[in-house]
Amino acid sequence: MERYPVSCNKDCGAGCALEAHIEDGRLVKVVDNPNRTRFMQGCVKGYRMPEILYHGERLTSPMKRVGPRGGEEFVPVSWDEAYSLIEERLLRVTPPQVIRIGGSGSCRGALHNTGSLTKRFLSLLGDYTDTRGNYSCEVVDFINPYLFGTRAVGIDVRTVLDSSSIILWGFNPRDTRFGCETEQVLREAGTQGIPCHVIDPRHTDSVELCRGEWIGIRPGTDSYLAAALGYLCIERFPGRLNELDRFAIGHHEVADYLTGKVDGIAKTPELASARTGIPIETIYQLFEALAGDKPAALLPGLSLQRALGGENLQRLLVFIQLMAGNAGKRGGSIGGGQWNQVPKVRAGAIDSRTTANGVPVNRWADAFLEGRAGGYAHELKVIYNVGGNFITQSSDTTKVKKAFMKAEFVVTHEMFMTPTARYSDIILPVAMFPEREDLCFANSGHLFYSRQVVEPPAGVKTDLQIFTDLSGRLGFREAFTEGKTPEQWISGFLADSEIDDIARFKELGFHESELKPFVAFSDFFTDPGTFPLETPSGKIELVSEAYESVGGDRYPLLQEPYTDSSYPLAMVTPHPRNRIHSQHAHIESLNRLQDDTIWMNLEDASERKISHGDTVRVESPNGYTVGTVSLKHEIVRGTVSTCQGFWHRGDSLGDCNHLTSDVSTSPANGSRTHTIAVEVSLPR
Repeated sequence: MERYPVSCNKDCGAGCALEAHIEDGRLVKVVDNPNRTRFMQGCVKGYRMPEILYHGERLTSPMKRVGPRGGEEFVPVSWDEAYSLIEERLLRVTPPQVIRIGGSGSCRGALHNTGSLTKRFLSLLGDYTDTRGNYSCEVVDFINPYLFGTRAVGIDVRTVLDSSSIILWGFNPRDTRFGCETEQVLREAGTQGIPCHVIDPRHTDSVELCRGEWIGIRPGTDSYLAAALGYLCIERFPGRLNELDRFAIGHHEVADYLTGKVDGIAKTPELASARTGIPIETIYQLFEALAGDKPAALLPGLSLQRALGGENLQRLLVFIQLMAGNAGKRGGSIGGGQWNQVPKVRAGAIDSRTTANGVPVNRWADAFLEGRAGGYAHELKVIYNVGGNFITQSSDTTKVKKAFMKAEFVVTHEMFMTPTARYSDIILPVAMFPEREDLCFANSGHLFYSRQVVEPPAGVKTDLQIFTDLSGRLGFREAFTEGKTPEQWISGFLADSEIDDIARFKELGFHESELKPFVAFSDFFTDPGTFPLETPSGKIELVSEAYESVGGDRYPLLQEPYTDSSYPLAMVTPHPRNRIHSQHAHIESLNRLQDDTIWMNLEDASERKISHGDTVRVESPNGYTVGTVSLKHEIVRGTVSTCQGFWHRGDSLGDCNHLTSDVSTSPANGSRTHTIAVEVSLPR
């Protein structure tokens, strides 16, 4: 049996050091790389790669739609015919009438990067319209440059082993990994007895992972808890506001807002308790955990910023860590986004070529449906989708389907017949990561090597090969490839890297940054004059004219969650452990491990005469869905939960994005998929 290093380059915030076992030219097993460091560990999606790779529903021929969009009436066609249809349709429109969507399928690859390759191809076509921003993290990506002068904000997760306590706030690392080390580090923290507090509307498996304490909170009320902790910091450390003058601006104004000098309302623990449902004594215990003599790590998940008011909540979390003295220290954190973030290992990557034409990704369907009549720059006609399943993953599924129905032509690169593929005109079958060589960047301070260990099935090509072929037909092959083979691209990337022994790197399967363990902004906090931030003031700007000029609030105003008598419950839509968003939703062995029921508190269910296992209807102002209910003690009253990523068939329901709104956060234009007011009932 042959054994080779491989790495997933999927959209799970990770990258993993794995080993592929090959027998008679087939992938038979994927295990953890035996050379891995102490805390590295893969996940079930990577381990099940043989089942995914050889699944009977895998697409192995280009497919052309012959029935209505959304159905399953497709016929196989030759590559030549598929290319001819795509070429004809692309030349029929002006380039900016083509919109790029997708991009997360292989978002961490240096060469086989779905987003970068698509942008490169469409830019050489003449131009295109891009989807700007990120469904996952647009709020933190937007606001962090105003706060810190950079998006690169986070923590090297290994440093939490030096923490006095850990606060996981809306962060469920058991399911959303944020690096191949995070789970194991937090498990070790629990073993060492480091206190861990998990703030979440649900009791997740992450509580057991770190042997922590669950603190249930009503969805959408997190800013009240953050404000109360900030208020207590001001009470405990009144002199620290002046001490922070060396490092920050705007903190005095934030303090004035929290103490009630601005609006007459003090943001006290009593107010927070009434809004969040958290007992006052628990709020004080949280404060003591953050305000000890030794640094404490506050790790917010991205769920917190995917809500109305997410921008202001991020500012409050940073204020807390500054006031508590936990920023810039090993064992502490900056509070502004948790990515297990270490500066990337230096290596080359393919140039993606940007465009001046763009629409916020959270509002892309509006841009398609409204066109110039809605104030958008171009009337969109063609959708080019690579590495995305927007029918399932975009907010407001009903509107997204309308956008696909309006499109004159839709191209999708895919491995399987996803819901989005069924709304396409041409589907091109593409290779998976064991079938191509690549480098995989990770936020955790690693660069992974992924060897091609098997050949793609006959009739299947890489995204790179598809765009190379189409570029040749359209007259810009040389510009697209720069005359390089895939092997030459990879060699060039490594020649531009910080890695000295490339042969050893390929043998091990990964390179670890010399910067680990890394503490964000440690130089700045040691000497802010010598190491200023790239903000106008050189300091952390909790209040800034630049942020206000784009529509931001001067003060971190608290956001009230939306509910009313018709929709009295709040819904959250967490990521599943056994899928990457909607990827692998059809893999039977993974589905058996996944809980896709609708979680509901027992008392809420009793009021509605709903029993465990009932089929229920969940309705929001945007639409409705149906599913099987599970009655739980492990979810706070007034809350409903179901995992995102379900593959619905045709117009059937089950996908939680039938309920979500694409009305964005402001001013970031980010997703607010955790601000959903619903009602649950038995079917009519």
